[in-house]
Amino acid sequence: PVRPTATSSKAPRGVAVISKWRQNKDGSVSGFISGSPAFEDGDAITTSPITKGEVEGGSVVQTGSGSRYYLDDSQAKSATESLFALFGSDSKSSPAPVVSKPVVSNAAEERARKAAAVKAEAQRKREEAAERAAAAKAEAQRKREEAAERAAAAKAEAQRKREEAANAAAERAAAAKAEAQRKRDEAAAKRAAAVKSSQAEKKIAKAPSGATISLFGFGANKDEAAVTRPVRPTATSSKAPRGVAVISKWRQNKDGSVSGFI
Repeated sequence: PVRPTATSSKAPRGVAVISKWRQNKDGSVSGFISGSPAFEDGDAITTSPITKGEVEGGSVVQTGSGSRYYLDDSQAKSATESLFALFGSDSKSSPAPVVSKPVVSNAAEERARKAAAVKAEAQRKREEAAERAAAAKAEAQRKREEAAERAAAAKAEAQRKREEAANAAAERAAAAKAEAQRKRDEAAAKRAAAVKSSQAEKKIAKAPSGATISLFGFGANKDEAAVTRPVRPTATSSKAPRGVAVISKWRQNKDGSVSGFI
């Protein structure tokens, strides 16, 4: 028979196309196939009965064995036309006899179905491998990011501890310095007070009896700055116990001490 040339179609990828087709009484389809790994383009075939899909142009149908075909829009106008297309014709000859056996056996369809299944399984495995590789890559990236976060957190914590230690050391040093300064100031104040007290005693000792002496500047405030040196009385007899010193012209001070002549 004369094989028609393969034509372009809108068939799904991987689905063979049947053109110049017609549906037989038993539900099978006869026509010319293209795009099949089991046949050459233009081979005339008859499928096993169609069990799924609408038998019409532009549809995908499926046989009981699982083979799928796309029915091209170029449907045969009549059974005679389909037979002439399959086996050739002569304008002067009578129509070709009806063929009772399918052109393609179920074994060929089974081979085609198995080839398609093997191809689909290989594709599935490739996709699964790609998914596993992508998942492994994503997991590795996640672990790297987690490790980087942990490293950054550890670095920040170490920096915080160093700063705390430095601040604590600085505070201790400042406190020690302040304490040392306080002690120096206290010692200097005591020395200055001792010097002023000595100077005041010397000034009082040199003053004549009855004279008023200013102690301002020797540690006394303004109210206590003026001191009158009392006149020393002559020694008088007293009833003091033997061996006990006598203070005369005495007065008691605010701090509880006693001032007078001994």
